[in-house]
Amino acid sequence: MAKAKKKTTAVKKKAVAKKKTAAKKKAASSRAGAAKKKATAGKKATAKKKATAKKKATAKKPAAKKATAQKKAAKKKAASSQGAAKKKAAGKKATARKKTSSKTGAAKKKATAGKKGAAKKKAATSDSSAKKGTAKKKAATKKKTAGKKAAAEGAKKTASKKKAAGKKAAGKKAAAEGAKKAATKKAATKKKAAGKKAAAEGAKKTASKRKAGNEAAAQDETVQTPMAEPAVEEPTETASSATAAPAGEDDDMGKGKGKGKGKGKGKSKGKGKKKKTLADKADRHVLYQLSVQSPEADIEFFTERYRDLRGKDPKVLREDFCGTAYLSSTWAASADDRRAQGVDLDEPTLNWGRKHNLAPLSKDARSRVDLRQENVLDGGGEPADITCAMNFSYGVFKTRQELRRYFEVAHQQLADDGMFITELYGGTEGVIEVLDEREIEDPDGKVADFTYIWEQAAYNPITHDTLCHIHFKMGDGSKIKKAFTYDWRLWSIPEMRELLYEAGFTSVRVFWEATDDDGDGTGEYYPTEKEDNQESWLVYIVAGK
Repeated sequence: MAKAKKKTTAVKKKAVAKKKTAAKKKAASSRAGAAKKKATAGKKATAKKKATAKKKATAKKPAAKKATAQKKAAKKKAASSQGAAKKKAAGKKATARKKTSSKTGAAKKKATAGKKGAAKKKAATSDSSAKKGTAKKKAATKKKTAGKKAAAEGAKKTASKKKAAGKKAAGKKAAAEGAKKAATKKAATKKKAAGKKAAAEGAKKTASKRKAGNEAAAQDETVQTPMAEPAVEEPTETASSATAAPAGEDDDMGKGKGKGKGKGKGKSKGKGKKKKTLADKADRHVLYQLSVQSPEADIEFFTERYRDLRGKDPKVLREDFCGTAYLSSTWAASADDRRAQGVDLDEPTLNWGRKHNLAPLSKDARSRVDLRQENVLDGGGEPADITCAMNFSYGVFKTRQELRRYFEVAHQQLADDGMFITELYGGTEGVIEVLDEREIEDPDGKVADFTYIWEQAAYNPITHDTLCHIHFKMGDGSKIKKAFTYDWRLWSIPEMRELLYEAGFTSVRVFWEATDDDGDGTGEYYPTEKEDNQESWLVYIVAGK
């Protein structure tokens, strides 16, 4: 019984324990469900809250975006206003600069025009700008021919020279005054062609007579024939070569047939010391520079051509066959940064240039001129922007080999962008025996008016050798015969161009002198490849390295 009771009690306890365990499980499950529900509710609340916040934020974005856009638009508008203001201010400044520039340009243009006008006016007062061989046309030639024929006919008359002297002197004076006025008007149009101009047709008929007279006189007068430079006499020899001719005596240097020989020697014995003539007192280099050279015109042409080809101004000039260095001196004086080298074989002539052309310059300008007594074929010196050989001096080279060698040296002496410039004359009357005269006056009044005489004494059509002289006749009728003598070969344009190309130059251009309605040279030159032949012409030849 007791066992059964214990068993029952044990069963009851076990049942109670199961109930408790079940109750605990149920309570735990209930608690877990409640917690799960609570967590789910919390999640839902959080999600709802987030959704609400997101909705609110999304609703605010357009407004913020709009505000940002408005700010940007405001900034853009402000920037645009500032840009417009700046642009307007810049426009005003540009307009002001343009006005200022226009005024400055007008002032510069006016100043330049004034300088050019002054230069032209100065050039028009003298023949100093004239150089050997200005191309003259048939009208001027015919006029000169008529004058020479009349002079020749008058010279042949046997009338007493003493009785005719007064009338002839008066006529010559009137003619000289007229010639001076005409020469003054045409001075600016003449360029380096002195002595190479058109000759009178009558000169052909009288050539043999003049030649015979020159040959007779040549027996007592030394004719210099240079090897590498044009021959010139020593300055001390000028007086001995000057011959005084009585007023009224024929001007033709060849017609005297030696009559002037010995004048002033012996005839004055017992009559006291003979008075010196103007020819005795004259300096042939001064007369030459007044008659033939125009360095200002050359420098202007050189500078323009160099600018056209290289786009800048030249600084260094090399003047071969420089003689008195008139061009080199003028070059150094033309700008503070310009330097010049002058090369010549004749030391006395260089010394004359140092005294008369260099000495008057400032100390600074003199320091920028280097004169050397050397052969142009030897080269040397500073590489030059421009090398020039003026007044046909290269004519002393009479073979292609010699002239090509000179051009090769000139090419080597140039800077990498250098330029070689020379000149050449020719025409139908450049190859005949002629005698041409031109009245010269000194614009400074230091030298009395005189006559420049260019004589083409001989020409060989087979070799193109030509013999030329420069004579001067002074106002008192006295003369300096053969003040300068040139023994050249007269080269042609195609020969010169071919040799320059063979020497290494890459471009060779020919600049022809323009003429006015009357056929007279204007002093302006233009590049060309085809021209009609003329009685006389003058060209620049420009070769680029």
